[in-house]
Amino acid sequence: MRTQGSLAPLRRALLAGSAAAAAAGLAPYGDLIELARSGQAADDSYGQAADGGGDVDGDGFDDHLVTAIFNDDAASAAGKAYLYFGRAPAALEADLALLGEAADDQFGISAAIGGDFNADGFDDIAVGARFSDRAGKDTGSVFLFFGGPRPGLPGGMDALPDRVMTGERQDDWFGTSVDFAGDFNGDGVVDLVVGAPFNDDTGSAAGKGYVYFGGPAADALPDVFLFGDPQDDGQFGWSVSRAGDVNGDGYDDIIAGARLFGSGLSRAIGRAYVFLGGASPDGVPDVVMTGEARDDWFGNTVSEAGDFNADGFDDVAVAGIFWDDFSDPLAPRSAAGKVYLFHGGPLGVMDGQADWSAAGQGADDQFGFALAHAGDVDGDGASDLLVGAPFHDHDGDRAAGRVDLFLGRAGGAVPPSTAAFLRTGEAADDQLGSSVAGAGDGNGDGLSSFLAGARFSDPGGSGSGSATLSLLDCLDLDVAGSGIVWGGCAAHALIDLRRGDPSGLAAGDPGACLAASPAVSPVDDPQTPAPGAAFTYLAAVRNQADPNVSTSGFGSGGRARPPSPPCP
Repeated sequence: MRTQGSLAPLRRALLAGSAAAAAAGLAPYGDLIELARSGQAADDSYGQAADGGGDVDGDGFDDHLVTAIFNDDAASAAGKAYLYFGRAPAALEADLALLGEAADDQFGISAAIGGDFNADGFDDIAVGARFSDRAGKDTGSVFLFFGGPRPGLPGGMDALPDRVMTGERQDDWFGTSVDFAGDFNGDGVVDLVVGAPFNDDTGSAAGKGYVYFGGPAADALPDVFLFGDPQDDGQFGWSVSRAGDVNGDGYDDIIAGARLFGSGLSRAIGRAYVFLGGASPDGVPDVVMTGEARDDWFGNTVSEAGDFNADGFDDVAVAGIFWDDFSDPLAPRSAAGKVYLFHGGPLGVMDGQADWSAAGQGADDQFGFALAHAGDVDGDGASDLLVGAPFHDHDGDRAAGRVDLFLGRAGGAVPPSTAAFLRTGEAADDQLGSSVAGAGDGNGDGLSSFLAGARFSDPGGSGSGSATLSLLDCLDLDVAGSGIVWGGCAAHALIDLRRGDPSGLAAGDPGACLAASPAVSPVDDPQTPAPGAAFTYLAAVRNQADPNVSTSGFGSGGRARPPSPPCP
C-alpha cells in the first residue's frame, strides 16, 4: 500500500489560553496530529467507509478499519478493507487486508468494528458488499471476521470470513449499511444490524433491517426483522446504527433511516426510527423522527451520538443531506444539508423533536453525508460528534469537502452549533468527509481519535482516495517562568521548538531553534518576552518514520506555520 508520510495539523485550535500564557501575551495551543494514508491504485476510492474503536487483537489499544470499494486486487471493483491495529505511534501500513470475493461486489461499502459478536474476548469486524451475488444478483452480503491475536501469533486472526450473511432476494442491496448493535436483547453479547434498502417485503424498495444475536454459537440467520413505514421507495435501511441506551433501561437500542419516506408535498422528506432493545425485542419502531421539508432526505445518515449533553442518556444524530437553507431569501443555499441531534431519555421525554442542530455552510454541501460518534475528544465528560460534508467547495475547489467536529457540553450547557474544529479538502473533487468515524483510543493516551475519508483524492493516483487518523492534543505550549513547556506529542512524533518575531516569520523566517526532541521540557529561553511583547513560539512536528519530514509549525497563538527545516 502506498502511503503519505505526512502529519498535518487541523486548521483550528481547541484549547483555551491559560492565565500564565495570557499574562505573557501568549496562549497555549492544543491541536490534532494527523496520520494520512492513501489508496494503492487509481480509482480505488480508499476512504469510502471507515470505523474504529474496537480492540480486535486484544492488546488494549483500539483498532480501526478503512475500505476501498473499487479496489481490484481480487477482481475488478471487488473491493478491499484495511485493518490497522492500535499502537503508539500509529502506523502507516495496514496490518491485515480483507478482500471482496467477486467483480463489482463493492466489498467495503459499509464497515463496522467494535463488537465481540462470538463472545471470545476479541472484538470483530463486519464488512458489507451490497452487490454480492451469493444469493442472486445484487442480493448483497455481509462478511463477518472474528478477532484474535495478531496474524503470525498462535491462534492469530486471518483474512477469511467466519460468517457470511446474505440478503433474501435479487436487488435487495443487503449490506448497504451495517453496524454492531450493542447488546440489543440483553444477553451480555453484542449483536449485529444490517440494512437492505431495496427489499420489497412491505412495498417496492420499502426496505428492511435484520438483527443477528451474537453468542458463542451465533449463526448467519436473522433473529429480528426491522421495518419502517410500508411505503414504496422509502428505502428503509439505507442507514443503520447502534444507538446506545437512549432510554436508560439497560438495553442497547438501534436507529435506522428511510431517506425517501414521504409522498406528494412531503415527497422524500425522510424518516428515522429508534427501536428499543429488550429481553424479547421486536421490529416495531418506538420513536419516529421526520424531516422538515420535501426532498430533504432526512435519514440518509444516522448515528449514535454518545451522551452529547452528559445527562446519563445516550443520544442519536440524523442528517437530511438535501435540506435547503432559506434563512437568507436573497441568497438561498440549496442542498446545504442539516444534522439534527435527539437527546435520549425515558419514552415521552425522548420524542421525535430535535434538541440541537447544525447546518452546512454552502449550497450543495450535503452536510451530514457522513456522521459519527467521535468519543470524548476533548476529555470533558461529554461525547462529541463528527460530520462530513464531502461536496463543500473550498477556495474555489468544487467538492473539496469538509469535516466538522462538534463538542458536546455537560452540566446543562447548550453545545455550540459551530464546529470546534474543521478541516477542508486539499483539491477539487477530493470529497473529504465522504466517511467519518471515531477511532477510539488507538495510542493509549486516554483520549479519542477519529478518522476522515476523502474517497476521490489523488495521492496514490487519480481517485485513489485517502483517509486521515487524527489524534488530539499534539502540542500544548505554555510559559513557565523563563521556560517554555510542551506536552502531548511524545507518543506520536518528534518536536522542534522555535521562537521568532511575527513580522520576520511572516516573511518566511522559520525562527531560532530552541530545542529539538527528545530534549526535556521545559526549555529555557533567555529572551522570554515581557507581557505583550510580539514574539511567537513555534513547534514543528516531525514524522518518526522519517525525521527529515517536518510538517507545519504550531504557533503559541494557535496559528499554523509553514514547514521549517528540522532543528540541528
